[in-house]
Order: sequence, then structure tokens, then C-alpha cells
Amino acid sequence: LEADPRARVDRPAPRELADLADGVCPLAGRLAGAGEREREQQAERARAHRMSSLGRLVAGIAHEVRNPLTGIKLLLDGIKRRDPDERTSRDVESALREVGRLDKLVVTSLGVARDSAAERTELELGALVDERLAVLAAHAGPRKVALARHGTSTRLVDRDAIVRIADNLVRNAIDASPEGGAVTVEIAGATIDVIDGGPGVRDGQLLFEPFVTSKSDGTGLGLWMSLALAEARGGTVRYRRADDMTHFTLDLEPA
Repeated sequence: LEADPRARVDRPAPRELADLADGVCPLAGRLAGAGEREREQQAERARAHRMSSLGRLVAGIAHEVRNPLTGIKLLLDGIKRRDPDERTSRDVESALREVGRLDKLVVTSLGVARDSAAERTELELGALVDERLAVLAAHAGPRKVALARHGTSTRLVDRDAIVRIADNLVRNAIDASPEGGAVTVEIAGATIDVIDGGPGVRDGQLLFEPFVTSKSDGTGLGLWMSLALAEARGGTVRYRRADDMTHFTLDLEPA
């Protein structure tokens, strides 16, 4: 029991010693379970501390980025007013849309580590996923990866958060797919399941940890940000392998 608290202990012949063995074994098992739970809690506290520190870092960076973004927007608005040329106006409008997208990203980053008070609207998830697949088709095209969606449901969601999470998961699935492969998004109830035929996660690779990535040009923040966004809204993101396929599943509601 000293080496392994869960080891089997033979019952001695004398009744008193047998009763003692019967009492000691469950006690040792409970002590072992308590030790395991304590180690799990320590690991969870360490992870929560890392997430909190990273959340503060992201919030600080996002706050600093907002100021130059505001300046860029004001400059573009000025160019648009001064130069009525159609091509210039078109280019400026495109740049303003990108600035708006970045500003939304910054706003989301500022609130990613805390409960979101963003407005939720009732959306048809199939249509939303179709919209994102159409946008990401350009990313899938060079690798000849086919994109498809099956199923749908209507849910009350934070649209911007779902877009961010779906884009991250689908883009990762495209990158992981073999050339000529396929990425399928299956929607059922409160789940959005992104499936690809890639090799999955390497043994020992940490999932959902910031700055951990297998991509040479990756930041390692996509999955962490997706999980943080989901958890801040009462959901989660899960990983599993089934039938040689990789699944990253967004649960919009608690199981």
C-alpha cells in the first residue's frame, strides 16, 4: 500500500487481521483518490492562472491597438471625402470594412476572458455556417479541399462570437486536411461539429493552450480564443477522434 495505495491486499487467516485489511484497503483507496483530485485541482488552478495572465495581456494589447485603428479610420474617411474618384472610393470602402472587422476583433478580445454581455439574436445556424464556408472557400481552394454543411437548427446566440469560433475551427480543419480532402460541418441542436480527414492531434500535444501550435506560421491562439469565447457564453469546444476523422465540436449550451 505504501508503493501503491490501490494495490490488492490479501486477507490474512486470522479474523482480526482480515477485518483490519478490509478496513485499510478502502481507506487507502480513498486517500489515493483524494491525492489525484488534489493534483487535478492544482493543475486546474495553474491553468486558470495562465489564462488570467494571458487574458490581461490580450486586453492590454487590444486596448493599445484600438487607438491607431481609430486614427486609420479617420484618415480613410478624410481621403474618401476629398477624393471622389470611383476607384479610390472603392478601395477606401474596402479598407474601412477591414478596419471595422479589426475593431470588432479588438472589442471581442477585450471581453474574451470575462462573461460576455453581447446581444444575442435568434439565428438559423445552417445559413450562418454556409456564409462562413463561402468566405473560407478561397482558403480551401489552393488545397482543393471541399467544404460542406449538413443539418441546421435555430438558436439564440452571439453572432460575432459564433463567426469567430466557426472561422477558427473550419480554417484549422482545412489546414489539417490532405490535398483533395473534405471538411464537413454537421449541425444538430446546440452543437456545431467540424470534421476533417487529417491526422488529428499528435500524442502529447497540448490542446487549447495559448501559443501551442503545429503550424510553422501559426500563433497558437486560435483554439484558445475559440474555447475562451465559447466558455464565456456558457458553452465549450471539444476534440475527439472517431473512425479516423478529427472532430472539433462547438457546444453552444452546457451538456
